[in-house]
Amino acid sequence: MRVEKVNENTLRVSMTREDLSQRGLKILDLLGNRERVLEFFLSILHEVDEDNDFASDAPVTFQVMPNDGGIDLLITKMNKDNDMPEEMRRFFEPEANGVGGEADEDEAA
Repeated sequence: MRVEKVNENTLRVSMTREDLSQRGLKILDLLGNRERVLEFFLSILHEVDEDNDFASDAPVTFQVMPNDGGIDLLITKMNKDNDMPEEMRRFFEPEANGVGGEADEDEAA
């Protein structure tokens, strides 16, 4: 596995088929079990984020691209104020996902 810091908000993790196999995965597994995929992504993030730069409260996105029999992962830390497109900002806002907002305030009253 090779890790490259693209910029302060993005890491590129290049994994071979052997790297995936050592973690008990095949490329096609990334299309299947959602919980297993999430567990895999989080384990990679914890492994490569040695300085805990990406362990903040900001959302993190993963992009997966095939490469020579393996995969490249682009792990991007989103800055909710500046970098995030409006559609993604709404997605990550608690009110947009049924958490917080007026409905919860009404229930609490």
